[in-house]
Amino acid sequence: MNIIEAQKALYKQVFDDSDIFVDAFFAQMVTEESSFYIPYNNEVIASLQLFEYEADIKGKRYKCGYIYAVMTHPRYRHLGLMTRLMNRAIEEARRREYHFVFLIADSIKLCLMYENFGFRSEYLSPDGGTIFLPPRYDNSVVKGDIDACYDIYQRYAHDSIILSYKQFRFVCETTIAEGGRLLFYCEDKDEPTFGLYRFNGKTCCSLASFGYYGNELDRHAATSYWMETHSIDEVKRERITLDYPFKGYMVLLLDNNLSFSEVATLQHKLLMEN
Repeated sequence: MNIIEAQKALYKQVFDDSDIFVDAFFAQMVTEESSFYIPYNNEVIASLQLFEYEADIKGKRYKCGYIYAVMTHPRYRHLGLMTRLMNRAIEEARRREYHFVFLIADSIKLCLMYENFGFRSEYLSPDGGTIFLPPRYDNSVVKGDIDACYDIYQRYAHDSIILSYKQFRFVCETTIAEGGRLLFYCEDKDEPTFGLYRFNGKTCCSLASFGYYGNELDRHAATSYWMETHSIDEVKRERITLDYPFKGYMVLLLDNNLSFSEVATLQHKLLMEN
């Protein structure tokens, strides 16, 4: 049995992400080392990934683990399989000497479940916001170059979870392949800014914006996207939504030298949430 392909098959049964994302994720990011799984009858019936990241806390780097793609086949739920996998992943995180482990839950119910493993949360993302017109049209907003945007990301990503270049490129490329946009605000060379966005109907979802003009770039992305398919009069009658889907950022401390308050509000933009 090919373990990665078997996990990919389970992922497609459990989640509704696009084939573009799923194919790229399992080809580029998932490895046997990152995988924790339970096989049965030549298939994987429960699985999760433990990825290694770095965190910048007050200018110092710390190794940490990110638990992602937690899934159990519908036929085998409520049998304690995920409890076994979570305990194994946490024990492995200790063996790898991670300072903490984090995950992102997409419902209050899941937040409560992860608390059973010692995870805590003080950060829940907002439900979203509304962009009011008139829109911002600016010739200085151009298509973003991934390498240039990574340079900005490294410049501004302080007191945050830090992505490697490989992780950063993966998120950008898959979002763009699904119809999203990587935008770059280049007018002010001292304060360059980029943003990564996904679109759905009237909704613009901001996955990340780094730099001084992040709010302005969010506004531009939301309004200019919607105006492509609607007249100016229609746009003026509407409120355009900038969406921040519910995310519960949860942390399990493994290093007694760190306090929960130091890691509880780390930025977690541009993770592999899809």
